[in-house]
Amino acid sequence: MAERRVPTTTKVQAMIDALKWLVPVLDKDLSDPPGSPTEGDRYIVGPTATGDWVGKENNIAEWDGSVWVFTAPLLGMAIFVTDEVEIYVFDATDWLKPYGEAVGDMLKSVYDIDDDGIVDKAETIDDGEGASATAVDVADAVTKKHDHANKTTLDAIEEAFTTALKTAYDGAVADQHTHANITILDAIEEAFTTALKALYDKAYSSRALYDAATDEMVFTDPDAV
Repeated sequence: MAERRVPTTTKVQAMIDALKWLVPVLDKDLSDPPGSPTEGDRYIVGPTATGDWVGKENNIAEWDGSVWVFTAPLLGMAIFVTDEVEIYVFDATDWLKPYGEAVGDMLKSVYDIDDDGIVDKAETIDDGEGASATAVDVADAVTKKHDHANKTTLDAIEEAFTTALKTAYDGAVADQHTHANITILDAIEEAFTTALKALYDKAYSSRALYDAATDEMVFTDPDAV
């Protein structure tokens, strides 16, 4: 039987804490090191860096109280930039917003003019196949009433289904359970009991156990070799 291991919350948190690049930075556009940094201050070095940051563009610079310590970014690293309140991801060349820049014709300044979080303006809606609907068309579709000409037919179908189901239910309740095939039913019950016990034994043998040495939960997979 093969084992599957899942690290505990404390182990995962320790792994996360070890990844210092997850700690936010104050800014990502400075090319000149700040004059009076506080210990622990972190920055993404901007373009054409100067002074102690020369040649460290895109690196994460952290002031340790006496010198700048640099961490080279790796593909997929993500970091929060506090002065922008934005998250950036490193694509092996630059730090980019993972969801892209605010471009195109759906700008907030165009569609939410009064900045209340509600769209003030609607033009056309593209259905993806070349056709489009205006805001008036959309409003008309939303307000249309469901005046089906075949409502009477639908009601009749619903009533027929309801009646049939009730008849079937009443018949099932009235039937007596004097089965001639009781031996077969007993065999089925025994088979179910045996199958359930096998499933229980399997579940019990594969229960999670805590391994204090590695700080992990260990699962045993009885179906794997």
